[in-house]
Amino acid sequence: MARSGRANAVLVSQVPAPGASPVAVIDIGSNSGRVVVLDRDAAGHLRLIAASHAPLRLVSDVDERQSLSEESMARSMDAFRDFRAIATGAGARRIVAVATAAMRHARNGRLFLERISSMPWESRSRS
Repeated sequence: MARSGRANAVLVSQVPAPGASPVAVIDIGSNSGRVVVLDRDAAGHLRLIAASHAPLRLVSDVDERQSLSEESMARSMDAFRDFRAIATGAGARRIVAVATAAMRHARNGRLFLERISSMPWESRSRS
C-alpha cells in the first residue's frame, strides 16, 4: 500500500500497540483508493482485519484538465464513506488518509482535500 519511505513511516507510526483498538489507513491513489484495517496480536505481529479498494481514476482528470471534476470528487467521496464504514465496522477508532500526487497537482486539489478533511479522520499528503 505505502510506497515511499515517508508513507511507510506514517503507516508504521499509526499501527496500534498490542491490545489497542485497530487503526485504518486509507491510501488515496491516482487511479484507485484502498483501505486496510490493522491491529497487532499479542506477539506484536501486524494482523490484517479488513481491506477493500475502489477505482477513483483521479489522474485522468488531472492529465486532461489539470483539475479534478465534480464527478471524480463525488465518486471518491462515496468510496471514502464506504472505506470509513469498513474501518469502523472492523473496530478502528482511528482512520488515517494518505493522498497521492494527483491530488496535489490538481488545481482544485486543496478543495478536494478540504472535503476529505471534513470527514472524521486524520488526512495527510504523500510524495
